[in-house]
Amino acid sequence: MALSGKLIGYVEISKKGDVFHDLFRHNPHEIVAIAPNKVHDCELHDGERGAVGSIISWHYTHEGKRRICKQIIEAVNEENHMAVFKVIGGDLVEELYKSFTIILHVEQKGDGQVATWTFEFEKPNKLEYYRRRTSPLKVDNVAANTFSGERVVAIASSLILL
Repeated sequence: MALSGKLIGYVEISKKGDVFHDLFRHNPHEIVAIAPNKVHDCELHDGERGAVGSIISWHYTHEGKRRICKQIIEAVNEENHMAVFKVIGGDLVEELYKSFTIILHVEQKGDGQVATWTFEFEKPNKLEYYRRRTSPLKVDNVAANTFSGERVVAIASSLILL
């Protein structure tokens, strides 16, 4: 029997939601320049960047190991600065999870904005030991009212690799 779960991480950002949303939806390849020690490549395999149905893959390093994550954009809501990415290949679904979905959205919070990552996953075995490889929930220490691409990428990769 499988184990399903959800993990949510928040980061306050100083940029507007459309800027952040646009980076991850339309220009994910720019994250390579922002965080080259963590993200090595972002390839478009099918479709147009940012369009529903498009397939991209990320090449990144986590815990000293090079990894790959292939995703399809399942849904987009421009008004709420939201995008849903379903992982369809790579280390996450081949080694760790039966299914994995990433939801990114940005909301207004006071005078600033909050970027929220929601990770919905299903592990193949309910009895499998559940541990976090990193401490992903300490995001409040990382990016209080700043937008540092490398920090954001580090948080996202830490949350993804539970």
